[in-house]
Amino acid sequence: MANLRIIYDNAADRATIVASSTTGLLGVQNLKSEIKALPFRSVGTSVTLDLSWATNEYFGGLFLPASNLTPQATCRILGFSDSAHLTQIFDTGVAFANPGSALGQITLGQPLNANATSSDGTLPLNANSFAYGAGAKCIQWANQQYIVKSLRVILDDPQNPFGKIDISRLITGGYWSPQHNASYGAELIPDDNSKITRTDSRDFIVDRNEIIDIMKFDIEGMPSVDRAVLTKIIKGVGTYRSISVFLIPTGDDPLLQQDSSIYGKRDNSGIRFTSFNAYSNSFYIQGW
Repeated sequence: MANLRIIYDNAADRATIVASSTTGLLGVQNLKSEIKALPFRSVGTSVTLDLSWATNEYFGGLFLPASNLTPQATCRILGFSDSAHLTQIFDTGVAFANPGSALGQITLGQPLNANATSSDGTLPLNANSFAYGAGAKCIQWANQQYIVKSLRVILDDPQNPFGKIDISRLITGGYWSPQHNASYGAELIPDDNSKITRTDSRDFIVDRNEIIDIMKFDIEGMPSVDRAVLTKIIKGVGTYRSISVFLIPTGDDPLLQQDSSIYGKRDNSGIRFTSFNAYSNSFYIQGW
């Protein structure tokens, strides 16, 4: 299992992006938008996104923090050393974009049933995630960090019931990973913003609101080199720019990888001098 990873500089926002198809005004410019309800939309259930840059960029992974991709969707990423997608330097191969089908189906108020079908009134877990204020998360890592000038992202989701692919944001770039992993005690909090009041007769009145993901964790025992990089990240990102954090970026539990990833804004925090040449920091991030 890899250590915590942070993509703090989204190279996709500097890219020229061309899609194999778009629907109406829901074009590739929406992949750079911070408005979740304004997605990019393809024509049909397969789409290719070509990203190119005038100068070199680092690539370590790709993150789609909110989409309508189903658990059966696949993703393939190719990297090139030139802007014209001619000289290929890596190929991730075809992989599930956001695997989760092993969990079967789930409905609020019912137990998890790995053998459930649509006939019992349930729907696929990832396809339903917008009901929880989020969206299916696609996370794809390269086997190392590369220097590229263009990428080709191929998404295929033939069983998507919507008949189209919606993506609200595209994150890509290099990542930073500390020498020591995040400390035990990290928290993944589904923060329900619903308001509950009581009437004079003691009945509950519920004003339903969105559930926001919150992530809290500490990085302890950082050597000087990690302190220097993290200080640069904190100053560069501040609290006004969004950041992508992957608490458990790899492993055997794909749902845990998705649940422990977040795109959002961090609260102010400082570097603590815990002992000679050792430093720590606390992260608190509100999801997008």
